[in-house]
Amino acid sequence: MTHLPTPKVSELIGRSLDPYERSYGTTMPAFAALVTRALMARGVTEREIAQVPVKNHANGARNPLAHFREAITLEAVLGSRMVADPLRLFHCCPISDGAAAVVLTSERATVRVAGVGQGTDALALRHRESLTSFRATQAAASAAFKMAGFGAERVDVAEIHDAFAPFELISLEDVGLFPAGKAGPATLDGETALEGRLPINPSGGLKARGHPLAATGLAQIVECVWQLTWCVPRRQVKCSVALAQSIGGPGTNNWVTILESRMIEHLAASRCPECRLVAAPPSRWCPRHPVEMTPTSVMGGGEVVSFTTLLSPPEGFRSPLHIALVDLVGGARLVCHGDKTQGLKIGSWVAIEAVGNIYYFSHLGALDRAKLFWRRAGRAGERMSAIAQSLAKRAWKGRLRGES
Repeated sequence: MTHLPTPKVSELIGRSLDPYERSYGTTMPAFAALVTRALMARGVTEREIAQVPVKNHANGARNPLAHFREAITLEAVLGSRMVADPLRLFHCCPISDGAAAVVLTSERATVRVAGVGQGTDALALRHRESLTSFRATQAAASAAFKMAGFGAERVDVAEIHDAFAPFELISLEDVGLFPAGKAGPATLDGETALEGRLPINPSGGLKARGHPLAATGLAQIVECVWQLTWCVPRRQVKCSVALAQSIGGPGTNNWVTILESRMIEHLAASRCPECRLVAAPPSRWCPRHPVEMTPTSVMGGGEVVSFTTLLSPPEGFRSPLHIALVDLVGGARLVCHGDKTQGLKIGSWVAIEAVGNIYYFSHLGALDRAKLFWRRAGRAGERMSAIAQSLAKRAWKGRLRGES
């Protein structure tokens, strides 16, 4: 998209508009400006709209793949040059290059597609019932939640199509994440910020991450998957359900996708009673010790609420006894044992595993998260279990030869 000058790109993108309206010189920014003017007449303020790019640029600053990685101020947005009154430069997404890909599988994976919905609307703006909502998004959201079997209250994080800042506010209400008229005040109050009640566009959105058109919808899905599998530590939010909303053309072909994490679901595994090493099935023998490993459950991970090391534990427990209070991604709070608390901090992410009725935590760094993800995806797990089996057999045979 960056190989052509901006006016030519605007003209090409504008070809998705109604031909009659386009004959008057209407481009996509002009279309968005007409919608924005109507939205402001409904009571949405300039500051509420301007807070959208401020928030999304702050998120983009934490995304190494974002087009823009610098924070901006409310004053900078309101002082930027006019593009299509009342839209200013910082209200509009950039012209970006980019690519994204996803892999779908019929097998059980770490993240599942809980619901998908698609909706359409009249191409011409003059033929629509409302300028301040997108009927196509409303239809798509309704279908997606119906397929998922739950409502918007379950959504923890969302990637929303913010090609123009007011579109984010409109779409938040269209998908049901906020009541009508509440998205603007909520955004201004910080509810949709990374640390807010409902983080929106942690990637930076189209405004900061960029908008390479066809790749944008999948880029939203990728961000949701990364969030659900703890792959973005600098902008990670606590979530088990994510939503992506994408607009096609001038709001004429919109999609809503709902993704759900399976990180908390119990997956059969084995643990060595000596070193507590965990391996995915079919491995049953510890590569370090010639003993059969105990069945366990890998529960995913969570956030450390508090922790301690007890130096004088009660009878039946070894000293030192490492204890942590952990909030699971799904919302449950557990008391867990661990190997150590050194380097642990409140707010740290840890892996949680169960042996019988006892829960254990272990440090979950970036590499550990990646290994955990691929093991649960079935790839690295199969490779590692094959290696573990081979090592276990070798160690067991060596021990037998030594005893004889």
